[in-house]
Amino acid sequence: MKKIIAVILALLLLFSLAACGGKTTDAPATNPPAASGGESKAGSSTDAGSSTSASENTPAPAPAESSAPAESAAPLNPMEGVSVDVGKKEVTITVPADFKDMDSEQSEEEIRAEALEEGITDVVFNEDGSVTYTMTAEKHEEMLKEMADEIDTAIAELTEGEEAVAAFKSITSNSDYSRFEIAVDPEELAEYDSFSAMVLALLGATYQVYSGNQEPDSIAVLKDANTGEELDQVSYADWAAFLESLMGFGEDGEGWDWGDAEWDWGEDSIYTVELPEIESQVLVDYEGFTVTADGFVTEDFWGQGLSLSIENNSDRTILLENDCFVVNGFEMSSWIYNSYAPGETAAETLYFSSDELKAGEITAIGKIDVQFTLYDEETYDELFSTDELVILTSDYDADWDKAPQGEDLYSSDGILIRYLGAEEDETWGSITFAFYFENMNDFPVNISDSGMKLSGEDFDAWLYKGLRPGMRGIAAVSFYDHELEEAGLTEVDSAEIIFEAQNDETYDTLFITESLALSLGE
Repeated sequence: MKKIIAVILALLLLFSLAACGGKTTDAPATNPPAASGGESKAGSSTDAGSSTSASENTPAPAPAESSAPAESAAPLNPMEGVSVDVGKKEVTITVPADFKDMDSEQSEEEIRAEALEEGITDVVFNEDGSVTYTMTAEKHEEMLKEMADEIDTAIAELTEGEEAVAAFKSITSNSDYSRFEIAVDPEELAEYDSFSAMVLALLGATYQVYSGNQEPDSIAVLKDANTGEELDQVSYADWAAFLESLMGFGEDGEGWDWGDAEWDWGEDSIYTVELPEIESQVLVDYEGFTVTADGFVTEDFWGQGLSLSIENNSDRTILLENDCFVVNGFEMSSWIYNSYAPGETAAETLYFSSDELKAGEITAIGKIDVQFTLYDEETYDELFSTDELVILTSDYDADWDKAPQGEDLYSSDGILIRYLGAEEDETWGSITFAFYFENMNDFPVNISDSGMKLSGEDFDAWLYKGLRPGMRGIAAVSFYDHELEEAGLTEVDSAEIIFEAQNDETYDTLFITESLALSLGE
């Protein structure tokens, strides 16, 4: 069950992901839930004053997205499909197929044997792919203690050490993690710090689900460390509502009417480039564990990508993660996060984002940059990390280093922000605003929005891009018809946005722009 706990929490600990320059929100983007900024949507919580204490356990490294595009990643809501039945003497927990799929290298017999060895009394593999674990009440309490220790460690890491959030001075929680209070320095508080607060709310709700709470919620409140004034708050209810809105369900419980619509998911619907050739080359060679770049591939559904061969001839199970994937200087949103048992061989693909290729006007691929880290799968200790690896293709001499055309919104402080335009999608009922960024500094930067207005109405864009020195990238934000309708808008006739940027090493603010008008085209 310890591995299940690690998977559950790793899905949530996204703030610890350092993918070659930090967190990214890449095209096409959607809008995470806005902080409520007032009364919580959750009910009132009790025991709000008790302090958390950090465990000595170290949480599993947060997984990046799988090598498939974002649409195939594990669910953003890890509580979805989880069922917990708590009895006086016995507890059953059913987890959805997605959790089992994350350990797809293990057979059902191996999963069962490992669970029984850890004290689970029975394991049932259901027809829908879900897995039901039965355990004693004592074992369940032990599991919850392990989960609580991991959450406490995560809390400590938000205020201590290299990955701490500069604005967070202290964090307390109540006993069931339904409420977190974060004392912050308002002068250091950054726009995207609410993401870290949201992670706490998700962790708290997850703990409640596995405790047997059928209606979980958790709230994270940000307060001025000096005055105690409440500055902001986020909750699991916000996140759940956001995910529900992505599926097209409003507060009335009615979803979108898809009718008889059909979409072509075949090759013609994906933007592609003419693929070059590369020489087969070993990228990683550590104690018999090798990663080899074989060439480029095109697949009907996933599109195009870099093909890799994995061989584990070591005597341990190794977890492989790529820390970045850069195409022509564009940081792509594609990752590998998989484990390989001793003697195992596998084929993986780092996929290009079709949307990013198109928005970046990439027509030829001349250079690939990639970096990998290896972990011991059992202990999650880091074993080896490569330098940044460069792959030059047969099109290296082609005109691949060009930037997409658009309107320059900001060009100073070593940062270029270019507006690529707005595009309406009648099929999905959305309008998407795309942007191109360049970081010409010798330090990493984080670029985010500080608010957006559509037809004079305020919207949370939650646009974010992290870039290493010399890197560039694409980010976009989409607004759906039901969101516009909730704000009383039937169409968008004007748009404006404010950007801010920070030095990702010092957290110093580089600039905050004035409100920038965005053209909507003809």
